[in-house]
Amino acid sequence: MTDLAVMVQEAAEFGRTIRFRGRADIVALERPRWRELERLSLDGDPETQAALNRFLERHGHVQARILSHNLVTTAGLNHTLTATLPNGSWYVGQKGAGTVSASDTMASHAGWSELTTYTQSTRPALTLSAPSGGSANNSAGPAIFTAPTGGLTFYGWLVANNSSKGGTTGTLYSAANHGSPQAITAGSALRQTLTATAA
Repeated sequence: MTDLAVMVQEAAEFGRTIRFRGRADIVALERPRWRELERLSLDGDPETQAALNRFLERHGHVQARILSHNLVTTAGLNHTLTATLPNGSWYVGQKGAGTVSASDTMASHAGWSELTTYTQSTRPALTLSAPSGGSANNSAGPAIFTAPTGGLTFYGWLVANNSSKGGTTGTLYSAANHGSPQAITAGSALRQTLTATAA
């Protein structure tokens, strides 16, 4: 029976949602300008809104300014995951030793190189569950990487929207190191489980 070396890596911050910061200005106008304000306030299309904003900038004065920080609903978090990481568009790769940087891209990641000597011909697909509570995972269909003859050491993982091993195009969405390097021998495989959380 073939041994199976399993490494489960959960990425608690694999996905981050978009947050809004609000600023509400209360703008007052002199009475002679009220009729023009009413005329420009009939439609909400972008062109009319732009004209209304120019009118307020020119003729109004700010009476009050209110700042606010938003709450993202669970439905919003789930939508972010579904829209950002649709199944069939993202793939899991493995990386060699080195530090990941926020400035890394598929074309440029000087601190590390991609590991491509596992036996699969492409990066395995990332297949996430339906989001729930702002979280989704691939535990029902993990990405599996099989060691070649002579074995292999896995240092970390990456998620990109290009299935080609070693491919340098597309978007590098996320990358991380395993807690420690995972050396496996021929006849073994690494099973990569990822959890994407929007928060």
